[in-house]
Amino acid sequence: MSAPVLYLVVPCYNEQEVLSDTAEKLAHKLTQLIDVGKISERSRIAFVNDGSSDRTWEIIRAYTESSALFSGINLAHNEGHQNALLAGLMTVLPYADVTISMDADLQDDINAVDAMLEKYAAGVNIVYGVRENRSSDTFFKRFTAESFYRAMRALGADIVFNHADFRLMDMVQAVEDVRLRYNIPRSLLNIEVTEGAQSEDEKFLQGEIARFRAAGYEVWMDDFGSGYSSLNNLKDYVFDVLKIHMNFLRSFDTNPKAAIVIRAIVNTAKELGMHTLAEGVETEEQFAFLREIGCEKVQGYLFSPPMPFDKAVAYCHGETAQVRVEPLRLGGYYSEIGAINVLSNEAIERRGSPEIGDALSLAILEQEDGQIRYLYQSRMFKMFLQNIELDEDSAHTPHYERRKRQNERMIERMMDEADRTGREVYTDFITRSSFNSVRLRLVTRDVDDTRAVFLMATVNISRFSPEAGSMQEALNQIVALYDRVDLFDLGSRKVMQLYRDIYEVNYTQEYGHFEELVAHYAEEKILPAEQKLFKKFYSEKHLRSVLEDKEGSEEVAVLFYKVMPDGGRMLRLHHLVPFQLGERDYVISCVQAINEQIISAVTTALAEDSEE
Repeated sequence: MSAPVLYLVVPCYNEQEVLSDTAEKLAHKLTQLIDVGKISERSRIAFVNDGSSDRTWEIIRAYTESSALFSGINLAHNEGHQNALLAGLMTVLPYADVTISMDADLQDDINAVDAMLEKYAAGVNIVYGVRENRSSDTFFKRFTAESFYRAMRALGADIVFNHADFRLMDMVQAVEDVRLRYNIPRSLLNIEVTEGAQSEDEKFLQGEIARFRAAGYEVWMDDFGSGYSSLNNLKDYVFDVLKIHMNFLRSFDTNPKAAIVIRAIVNTAKELGMHTLAEGVETEEQFAFLREIGCEKVQGYLFSPPMPFDKAVAYCHGETAQVRVEPLRLGGYYSEIGAINVLSNEAIERRGSPEIGDALSLAILEQEDGQIRYLYQSRMFKMFLQNIELDEDSAHTPHYERRKRQNERMIERMMDEADRTGREVYTDFITRSSFNSVRLRLVTRDVDDTRAVFLMATVNISRFSPEAGSMQEALNQIVALYDRVDLFDLGSRKVMQLYRDIYEVNYTQEYGHFEELVAHYAEEKILPAEQKLFKKFYSEKHLRSVLEDKEGSEEVAVLFYKVMPDGGRMLRLHHLVPFQLGERDYVISCVQAINEQIISAVTTALAEDSEE
């Protein structure tokens, strides 16, 4: 093992009287350690000038220019001893194997450095010196010493309470060593920070949280709501998971305000990019409510009281297992699902897509091996299924199976499109005299690419659009047959999309004349050899001739090939329906897919009949 790189980190504030003596003594000590091979020749003394008003920084600069043993860090303002120390430790972190902090007045015995390094060489990651009297220390300095005491006791170290003075330490490395000793993946360890620990030295705690997260650990905020600074803590710190204190659920059954507060906490956490965990779940009603609002992690006596390790293993594994444990390799997959904020419309809305109204009708669907199942349904989504008679209670109604199959095919096609394009997709459909809009986007795929999760939002447009409600009866039967329905207004020379299938493009651009849109559509979607005829079919001249033709001699139905995304082609019937409403002239264009195999079979059968 090569000699470690040691950095001595020394905060300095107005130390011009003692700094030269300190520098000489530390340089002598460092040189000794280098000469005997205890530390690397790349070891350094790092002075941190904490906004001194005297010549301290001038002296530090002189030493850095005269010897490679010295380096200097200059803070713009006086930030306080602990912040200066933290700044020094974080600055030297990329260069040092080990750091030792000490005061510039050398009240600490620098010869103790030798013993500290010996402990480090023996495998100890945190070493502290002992002083008999701390009466001259500030409250905060005593507090930090006590914090290290608690951390070391948690790691199994036998230390003397409240006597840590200057230390050789690496908190993150200490946790890493324990993890490696027992061969535990980082994903199974979470660093929890209680709310009460966040009231002191904000910058230091933020730095340590950042280090743990950079090392691959999740950092959780424990006991949220147990103190008085909860919201400030959410603002000032970065956590992966928010653990909601059990006090919120204790009054759940008797105090209606509890549900409102919990809902607000979950929504806030999700908006800030945190996962949520509720403590103290004891009833099915509490569990159902937490599922409804998207709190994806729960713990409590409803599932099990605390138990010894061997019983916990039997509880989760083997023939007698009472719960299913998610495979470790799917941790990221379920984490992506859990990050969805089902309390916000922003979970599905994207720029440029139409508004879905004010109803939070959301569902999370999983597709696996050709099967689709719901992982989550909001209360409004369940009401939506009930309204269109696709809920379980409607299974006995006429045409239920047909409606179910149609809905499943629609969802499958939307999933294919969303998966292929990586974009949010939407479509409309009519059922039970309701004009409905559905949006869907891909959330994630598992590592084996065997399953995928999608987020769906639905809305009954008829509730928000009287125009849609007035024409839906007339369109009900048409929509059941056609892939696309457009209304050509010959007066305004505009075209209005009445209905489109998921595979049909939605043009939102403004055109001065519908022939411009027709030309655009032809160039993108129609077989090149048929584009000229397509444009002629939808020209204003032809549409007017269809409208004015009393004998029915004008062509009102033509077959065109549509170019599919995979490069294939689909034969479709384009049918024109002219009508007048008052003094205004309209033509409805209906587009229907044609099965060429069926046409071929019918043609063959007719040919055979004629031969007989």
